Parts: sequence; C-alpha cells; structure tokens
Amino acid sequence: DNLNHEYGTTLVMAGKSKEARDAFTAMLSGTPENQAMGHRSLGMLDELEGRFEDAIGHFRQAAVLSQPRQHPLSEARNRVFLAMALRDKGRADSAREELGTAYALFRKNYFEPTFVWWLGKALVANGQVARARELLDSLTRRVSDSEARRSQLSLQGEIARAEGRVPAAMSALQTAYATDSSLMVQETLARGLAASGDLAGAAREYESLLANRSSWFGWEAQIYAQLIG
Repeated sequence: DNLNHEYGTTLVMAGKSKEARDAFTAMLSGTPENQAMGHRSLGMLDELEGRFEDAIGHFRQAAVLSQPRQHPLSEARNRVFLAMALRDKGRADSAREELGTAYALFRKNYFEPTFVWWLGKALVANGQVARARELLDSLTRRVSDSEARRSQLSLQGEIARAEGRVPAAMSALQTAYATDSSLMVQETLARGLAASGDLAGAAREYESLLANRSSWFGWEAQIYAQLIG
C-alpha cells in the first residue's frame, strides 16, 4: 500500500516532481485507504513546493477518508499533518482543534511509542504542554521497551526545552540522540542547543538537516525541516 508513496518520494529526490505527483495521484483511484494515503502524499509534496493551501485541502481530505475506516493511527497522523499546516498558515485555533482530535484518538487507542512522541512534539509546538505531559506519562509507563525509552527521552527533552529547563532538556536529548539520530530528535536537539546559547552548534545541526532532504521528506519530520531554511 505504501509503494506509490515510496516511489514518488524517490522521484522527488531525483528532482522529478511532476512524475512524483502522478504517482501520488494514482492512489486516488484506489481503495479509501489508498486514497487517504494519496492525499497525504500530495499534501506533503504541496508543502515542499510552498503550496500550503493546497496541502491543507489534501490533509483534510486524508483525515476525512481515514475517519470512517476505523484506522485511528492513520487518522491521527493525517490530523497532525493538517494541524501543523494550519499552524504554519497562522490558523492557530484550527490547528489546536485538529490536534485536539488527534489527542482524543490517543486517549482511546494504543499508539506505538514513536508516534506518541511525534504527537507530543506537535502538541508542544502548539503550546499544549499539559497534554504533551500526559503522553510523556504514557511513555514512562512503557520504558521497558527500548523504543518507548527513546521516545520518552525525546519528548521529555522537548517539554523541558519548551518550559525553559535547558540543562534538563539537553541531558535528555543528548541521551536520546545517542541511540536515535533521526531528524525528529536532531531538530529538537538543535533547538535545545540554541536555547543553551550554543548557536554555532545549533547552526551545524540545522545545516546538517538542510543538507539531507532525503532523510525528512515524506514523513512527520518534514513538518519541521521544511521551515528551517
């Protein structure tokens, strides 16, 4: 089900955006699940090309298609993408509403630790730190799982940074980054470095992110990386 998205992502990396759009659009004639994925992929491509209004439309359609299919994780992912696109267009109230729906889905369903971290990061980015703390508590209860431990440290660092507790943030983020060097952790680490006054270190991390577009296009990391430049 994800092959068209992966193929289209490869085309984007090769500079073939039109062909990538064709690959993503082909999903719109498939099952409702494939249509939802196609809209999400098109939304990410639109964002990359600066067409945020078009992206919002695709993410909204993806969320609508996911809802009646009882795929809570897919719906939550689509609503996070929609919320962050709305935020980036200055529609803070609408963004909070969409994140509220994703948060409600978290309360009713089991989500893998990595997505709980991603949702928590989006909540922090939109000023909903109290709700992000609830997600952190959920991850803390799962720390025997290595994925949950990495996710817990990452979200713990994100929350501490947002609250101005920079030493605590850096301690958690550096520990997380030692075992998870993904862009989501790296971007939070860069923010922590900037908050600690290490502007040169933050710049190096941001430059590294910009130089590796293939590592962030097509998934949640794109939400943050596309705005760095």
